Amino acid sequence: MLLTIRPTGGHSPVYADRQDWTVLDERQPVGRIYEDTSASTDQRWTWSITVYVWPDAGIATSGKAATLDQAKAEFQRNWIAWSKQAV
Repeated sequence: MLLTIRPTGGHSPVYADRQDWTVLDERQPVGRIYEDTSASTDQRWTWSITVYVWPDAGIATSGKAATLDQAKAEFQRNWIAWSKQAV
């Protein structure tokens, strides 16, 4: 499974200084990771799985992280856990 990110785009110029990424699994959008510059530094990045996940799957579908790399890692860990269940 190869997860990639691409700029989300299409935002107001007011948010041009913020990083915002769409997460893709084999070119299918499955999530989003973005920077919240108003949040504290230990919760600067928000990640979320944006496709349907069974409510009883027992995985996190969103979270906060201090860095982009941490947000990517948390997203990937939860996405892999979901992918194993969704087969």
